[in-house]
Amino acid sequence: MPIPNDSLINCPKEAALAACAYVREHILTGSSWIAHNDYEPEKQHSVRSSVRTLKYALWKNEQTFFSLESNKDVRTFYKTASLCKKFKIGNCIEMSFLALEYMLNHASPEINAEVFYISGGNHAFLVVGRKRGSTPTDPTTWGEKCYICDPYANEVFLASQYQERLNNFFFDDDQMCHLEDFKPDKHGFEIYYTFTSDYIRSFQTKAHAQQLITLFKEKGARIQTALTPLENTLTELLEEKDDEYDEQKEGKRTVVLNLFTKLQDAKAKIKNIFDKDYPYEEDSQNAYSMLLTELNESVKEALDYYFRAVQLSKEEQSILAAYRKESFIKTKLHRLFQWPPATVNAINNAMAQTKNELEEALAFRPQGS
Repeated sequence: MPIPNDSLINCPKEAALAACAYVREHILTGSSWIAHNDYEPEKQHSVRSSVRTLKYALWKNEQTFFSLESNKDVRTFYKTASLCKKFKIGNCIEMSFLALEYMLNHASPEINAEVFYISGGNHAFLVVGRKRGSTPTDPTTWGEKCYICDPYANEVFLASQYQERLNNFFFDDDQMCHLEDFKPDKHGFEIYYTFTSDYIRSFQTKAHAQQLITLFKEKGARIQTALTPLENTLTELLEEKDDEYDEQKEGKRTVVLNLFTKLQDAKAKIKNIFDKDYPYEEDSQNAYSMLLTELNESVKEALDYYFRAVQLSKEEQSILAAYRKESFIKTKLHRLFQWPPATVNAINNAMAQTKNELEEALAFRPQGS
C-alpha cells in the first residue's frame, strides 16, 4: 500500500525500534542465531542448508530472482528483502537489509540509515541517524541522536554505548554460534556504502522510475515477439492438407488446435499487461518500491500465462506421441532410433526456440545499464 509522506517517523530512536520489531516479525530463524546451538542436529543442518541456499540465491545466482532494476547492488537489496520475508530466514546481514527497507518506507528521508559491519569481526547491523559528514569509522563523531539497530540481537541503543552493548558474532570449530564483546583493539566499524538510505534513494527518482517503465515495455515487446516461432509452427500444422481421413491425425489436430487457442488467449492477456499504464505516485514514500514490485510481478504474470498455455495433459502428450501407420518403414525407423513423430518434433523445436527467445528477452538490458 502507498505510504503517505505525512505519516513518516521523524524520531531516529522510534524509527530504529520499529525497524527492529519489523525484522523480528518477518525473520524467524537463522544459522548464526545463538538459539541455533540448542537445535537438534538435524534441524541445525536444515537451517544451515537453507541459509546457504538463500545466500547463494542472493549473492551468486542472478537467475533466481528477476528484477528490472539496473543497479546490481540495489537489485540485491530488494532481492534480499523479498526473499527473506518469503522464507522467514536470515542472518545478521539479511536482517540489517530488512531493517533498512523499513527505514526507506517508513522513516523521514532526513533520518539516514546505513548498514555497517564490524571489521576484524563478523557482524552486521544498521546505524540510524548518523550525523552527516561524521567519520564512519569513528562512532564518537556520529552525534548524540545516533542509534545502533541490531535486529540480530533484538537491540536498539545509542551509538555512544557501542563498547558496552555491541557484540561480535563468530562460529567455533563445531559450528556453534558465540558472541564476544566489542574490542576496540581488535574490532572497528566499516560501512557498506551501497546499502544506505541515501544511496538506495538516489535511484528512487521519477527519472529512474521512467527508465524502469521503458525497460518494462521493451521487455514486453520482446516477450511477445518470442511467442512467434511456436505460433507459426502451430499455424503450419493446422494448415496441413490431407485428403485421406485418419482418426489418429484428427486427434492430433484437435490437440494442436487447442494448444493454438490457448496460446492466442495467453498472447491477448500478455499484451494487456504490457499495454497498461503504470503511474508513478511521487507523493508516496514507497512509490518506487511499489512500482518496481508491480512491474516485476507483471513480467512474471505474463510468463505464467505463456507457460500455463503450453502445458499439455498426459492424454494430449500421448495423442501427439502416437505413430501413424505402424507398418510403414518410416515409422519403424522412428521407433528404432527413438525419434518422435513429426508433429511432436515440430512443436518441441518451436517451444525450445520460444524458450530461448524468452530467456533473451528477460536478460535484455540497454547498453550501459
